[in-house]
Amino acid sequence: MWWRTGNDTPAPQWVYIGIHIYLLFGFIPIPNPFLFKWGIGGSWLGRLKGVSGTIPGFVLPIFLVYIPLAYQIEQWGHRRLKFINVPYIGSGGTEWFIIIGLIFAIPVLALCAFPLYLALLHALVYFVCGEIVAQNALKWVITHPLATVYLIAMCKVMVIAGQVVTYRSGWKRGRVARFAGKW
Repeated sequence: MWWRTGNDTPAPQWVYIGIHIYLLFGFIPIPNPFLFKWGIGGSWLGRLKGVSGTIPGFVLPIFLVYIPLAYQIEQWGHRRLKFINVPYIGSGGTEWFIIIGLIFAIPVLALCAFPLYLALLHALVYFVCGEIVAQNALKWVITHPLATVYLIAMCKVMVIAGQVVTYRSGWKRGRVARFAGKW
């Protein structure tokens, strides 16, 4: 089954929170300490590259999560933070908020992702090791929440690194299809 990505779909997408980094004289990075951007994209690296192409400097992601219903969660968060919304330049100019909103945005996204990651981890252990081991693993997760968060963070870093490597090497849908035709 093929999910259409983009706005107004239940498809899983990357939700990112980023800050604007100015490049003074083209190479001295200066962060904007007053604003942050809350956006979504099928490829977070491609989306941030597109946004960065329309503003001076670039957007540095400070939080990333891959969740279903990303568009709906992003729009819900935007409505909750509309009182601190700041119109900004470039693509996605309506998705910028005063920095104090981070104390709402990051916990909301973390809470949306944690049950999904926990369920996937439990299903993987159940499939590989069996029911008894999966139940013991679930008990361990409940009694060691901080270690679970570290485990999930390591997995997320591996996924992000893998996406950066594949994006940089050109293994995107278009190039793979072109190369496949030549073989």
